[in-house]
Amino acid sequence: MSVAAVKKTINIELTPALYDKLKKMADERNIGSMRSFCTEAISEKIVAVEKLRKQKLMEQAAHDPAFLERCNEVQKDFAAVDYPGGDEEW
Repeated sequence: MSVAAVKKTINIELTPALYDKLKKMADERNIGSMRSFCTEAISEKIVAVEKLRKQKLMEQAAHDPAFLERCNEVQKDFAAVDYPGGDEEW
């Protein structure tokens, strides 16, 4: 038996102009609904923020001497591996 996730609700404040644009898009059926549009927009923004966070971490790692040393050690460890296909790795 699976348990359905309980949805949470929040209230957001929009400027009248933004609300009117959103309502017009829903009324004209350019979007499924105002709620689904906002949910999708928030989901996309969360993904973008997470991607930016990961990018910053990678940039920090690229300048971290200890991380770079570990990467070089791994490269050296695998440099001598013989691949059965010749020059191709896989």
